[in-house]
Amino acid sequence: MRIVICGGNNQASYIIDMFKKDKRKKHELIIINDDADYAKFLSNKYKVPVIIGDFTKSYILDDANINNADLFITLSSVDTDNYVACLLAKNVYHVKKTISAVLNPNNVKVFKSLGIDSAISSSFLIGETIKNESNIEDVFKSLSIEDDMIKIIEVNIKNNYLICNKELKDLTDFPDFCTISAIFRKPHIIIPKGKTDIRTGDKLIIVGSTKDEEKIISYITKEKEVPTNNKKK
Repeated sequence: MRIVICGGNNQASYIIDMFKKDKRKKHELIIINDDADYAKFLSNKYKVPVIIGDFTKSYILDDANINNADLFITLSSVDTDNYVACLLAKNVYHVKKTISAVLNPNNVKVFKSLGIDSAISSSFLIGETIKNESNIEDVFKSLSIEDDMIKIIEVNIKNNYLICNKELKDLTDFPDFCTISAIFRKPHIIIPKGKTDIRTGDKLIIVGSTKDEEKIISYITKEKEVPTNNKKK
């Protein structure tokens, strides 16, 4: 996937690192940052080219060659800059999906109504937006909020997962350091209870601490044991 990441400091670093570590898919990252010092830091740390400039300007986006990119992410602390850049990306450069960070939570619904595919604010009810965050068809997606202390994880359930076709009350070993806050089962959102079952194709929205992310994903995606044939030769 061709992914454009604009602006931001720690947020940009985290997202670049996330995509660089994704070994299942090869991503082409296009980084734009108007902070020359931080752009140099990102380039040195992740060994990627970084374009220095204002990502709301067409000539910078032209230089970055963002035409027909799969994903365009803006992380500026100025909401209007994020909005303008996303509109340019969508309408001029035909980017498939736009995601904007939003400082003012009141702008979330406004941005989405004005054509931004997804607007995300750490102060906004994350359950309303995470299911539409992107079209990246990965096993799981995650988002950090509250200064990276809380992790929101979306996991696509596959048929071979051990928890598939089980009710929540039967998952006696479910980790106590996380919780399933919602299940997205098209076209419904389910608030899970003890008798709620987990099915193939469900998307679980899980809340936990950032430090436990790997353990959470490891538990959810644990596969069923495949019986072996012990036929005598």
